[in-house]
Amino acid sequence: MKILIFCFLLPAFLGASDSNSLFKALDLDGNGILQLNESMDFFTQMDTNDDGQVSLLEYMASPTVGLTPSGVQAAYNNYDKLDGNEDDVIDQSVIHFIYEMMDTNNDGEISPEEYEMNSVGIWKGFVDELQALKE
Repeated sequence: MKILIFCFLLPAFLGASDSNSLFKALDLDGNGILQLNESMDFFTQMDTNDDGQVSLLEYMASPTVGLTPSGVQAAYNNYDKLDGNEDDVIDQSVIHFIYEMMDTNNDGEISPEEYEMNSVGIWKGFVDELQALKE
């Protein structure tokens, strides 16, 4: 999921061509759109005990993306809030929430344009959580 999160955040800082490369990496079937099942695969890989939730330990054991320890904690806290529960675990609803936020035309798919445009909203939550950890 860290890879997924990173791929959703990075376009806010990159140009269109780099954002397009990240989009293509997430587009597992290469059809030019992101579908929910492609992202659910990332979640399932992180949920090593198959309980439908990702604990902090599972999250920390996933492949790193160059985040500092405080960055990892901030990302985890942000996604715990996005799942609607703030219960120290991330459940599958966070993937659905991200899709609803990014799928601005409500067609059930995320286009490259939607991906690039809406990554900023995810980034803001991450920055807010990182700032809260510093206080």
